[in-house]
Amino acid sequence: DTTTSSDYAAGLNLSYDLDFFGRLKNLSEADRQNFFASEEARRAVHILLIANVSQSYFNQRLAAAQLQVANDTLQNYQQSYAFVEKQLLTGSTTVLALEQARGMIESTRADIAKRQGQLAQANNALQLLLGSYQHLPDDSASSAVDLKGVTLPPSLSSEILLQRPDILEAEHSLLAANANIGAARAAFFPSITLTSSLSGSSELSSLFNAGSAMWNFIPKIELPIFNAGRNQANLDLAEIRQQQQVVNYEQKIQSAFKEVADALALRQSLADQIAAQERYLASLNITLQRATALYRHGAVSYIEVLSAQRDIFTTRQTLLELNYSRQANEITLFTALGGGWME
Repeated sequence: DTTTSSDYAAGLNLSYDLDFFGRLKNLSEADRQNFFASEEARRAVHILLIANVSQSYFNQRLAAAQLQVANDTLQNYQQSYAFVEKQLLTGSTTVLALEQARGMIESTRADIAKRQGQLAQANNALQLLLGSYQHLPDDSASSAVDLKGVTLPPSLSSEILLQRPDILEAEHSLLAANANIGAARAAFFPSITLTSSLSGSSELSSLFNAGSAMWNFIPKIELPIFNAGRNQANLDLAEIRQQQQVVNYEQKIQSAFKEVADALALRQSLADQIAAQERYLASLNITLQRATALYRHGAVSYIEVLSAQRDIFTTRQTLLELNYSRQANEITLFTALGGGWME
């Protein structure tokens, strides 16, 4: 009938607060949301790195292609010079035409030296981003590398921008401040279509003032943004904007829509410019053929041939630059959409 008892003591000084108001729980949730926000920041850096490497790659390809065009043009000028030199020996042309041909050769050699420097700089920039000084694209390889534009649906919802890491980071920061994301999205995020059958939609362009391109969207507060009794009864926009997280969220949304609007507008503009330059180049090739034929028959001076050759050279370089701008804009659109669009 002996009673045995044991006493156990832990060598720890334990203390805790009664979490009557959810302070400790909210602190834990805030830390969790801050962690998610930092993860979105990491994803934003990842997307930016992809964009920078892609742009540097196409810039390197542009420099290589422009150098190739300059080298091809130099060969054409040298052939023209040899032809004019033969004509001078037979008395069919003048020393002026020969010197004009020589001048075009030297001008093109200067351009080649310029393009070689640009290619070296493009190689260095790409190597810096890759962290490697080997396995760069072969300069002698075909420069016809192209980036095909992604076909966007005609009614792409603006909700795709909710995948952008900067917007998600701002939302997690709002959650860390005990905010109602549903109410914040309903108030500050325009629910529209981004695209039409051609490019940007009229709904997208209406978000910005036509003259100043300033943000034209007015938030409509119908539900409290913050929970836990904070601003529960206050639906005033000015009061809500006193929270730094809200201001940051609104600015991220504005930036997202502007970047998409700019990229879509430039997309159509560049496509039109490229089409026009290609038609112009075709016309110049015909002009060169006819000018050469007329010169052989003594109907025009050699300056007409040189002018056509110079215009073709300039137009080919411009066309390369426009194609690079289109490629760079596709990368910008990829970034603006938060990592691209998957059909």
